[in-house]
Amino acid sequence: MKIKALSLKQPTQSAKITPPSVEAVSPPLVQEISPPVPEVPAPHIMSAEVQEVMDNLKELLVDYLGPAAVFVFDDGVDDWKDQGDASESRLLNLVAILSLELNEGDERNEFIDKAKGYL
Repeated sequence: MKIKALSLKQPTQSAKITPPSVEAVSPPLVQEISPPVPEVPAPHIMSAEVQEVMDNLKELLVDYLGPAAVFVFDDGVDDWKDQGDASESRLLNLVAILSLELNEGDERNEFIDKAKGYL
């Protein structure tokens, strides 16, 4: 009975509580930004003739510098390729780059003369 009496004393709330209205807001537009794709240098394609000349130049350089010539040659070829395409018309540029590793004077001039014989 006490429960019945309490329920009679408390007013019933028939009014519904509505939450404050929230306007639908679309999220801001987000552009997808993909990281830049690094450029991959095109491989230097060499003809068989160019490769043969390069092999001869490497052997010639070994005659002047010994075993270290392999490393000097590889560095020189990298520099040469960075300057342009690895073509037969640019082999004289490679000779010039390689000759810079030799002593000025007779040794360098002799190397250049012999290298021109392969071109």
